[in-house]
Amino acid sequence: MKLIVFFMLFWSQLALADELKVVVDPKEPLLGESFNVTFKVVTKNGTDPIINFNPQGLEVISRQETGISTRTSYINGRLSVERSISITYEMIANKSGTTYLKNINVELNGSKIKHPTVRIIVLKTARRAKD
Repeated sequence: MKLIVFFMLFWSQLALADELKVVVDPKEPLLGESFNVTFKVVTKNGTDPIINFNPQGLEVISRQETGISTRTSYINGRLSVERSISITYEMIANKSGTTYLKNINVELNGSKIKHPTVRIIVLKTARRAKD
């Protein structure tokens, strides 16, 4: 019984935590062509995130908020609000090979969310489609 209570408390704490996802589109960009890196922040509170990262071998061209969504649920007498913010950076690679987004930190609601280093493989030429 104690084990079940422990797992319920553990999962409830994870449900309250802020979340960060980083998506590179296309996954393998071409040298000299722009590509997008989207940071999706999911939070229970309503403050805007401050995103910091170190692009190695990449140049940031622009930044824009690409989407904000709010989900409200009412379960067992409790009101829950979840806010999702997507911020997209347009980038261009200065060299082919492996580049990285390092030191990814998001300041949100007075706390910091850290994300592991994102590895991006930049191609010199496009890959050929398989027959």
